[in-house]
Amino acid sequence: MRTHVVVVAALLCSRLALADTAEEIVEASKLNGGLAVVIGTDASTLPTQLSMNGFVVQMLDTDAKEVAKARERLLASALQGRLSAITFDGMHLPYVDNLVNLLVIQDERSEVLDEELRRVLAPRGVLVSKAESANWNLDVHHAGDWLV
Repeated sequence: MRTHVVVVAALLCSRLALADTAEEIVEASKLNGGLAVVIGTDASTLPTQLSMNGFVVQMLDTDAKEVAKARERLLASALQGRLSAITFDGMHLPYVDNLVNLLVIQDERSEVLDEELRRVLAPRGVLVSKAESANWNLDVHHAGDWLV
């Protein structure tokens, strides 16, 4: 069975605030929850906002120090359980096939190939990114401030 992949990417010059971004992502993806994976553990509010919109969120990063910082933020916010952070090798996503409902790539340095992205996305899963990557061979279409 071929996984249907929709790519939604915010333009780099987007005027959207981070708090609005999660709402826009949820609205554009037409998802009501599930497993959201966020590649990159920067201090944005996106993972928290996604968890407040019905997702269980796992953040991934290649830098153990960044993961430790993210975990400290989670403990301070009392959101552990709905949010977690782990390290990964930067190429292979630590999930079984067809598991992830929403895959958000915050780290523009991500080197995950499109085959790996497709492997972990559930049927009708959605990939969201700040920019297209040369590593992906995915169809992208313009829709307002988003690439779909």
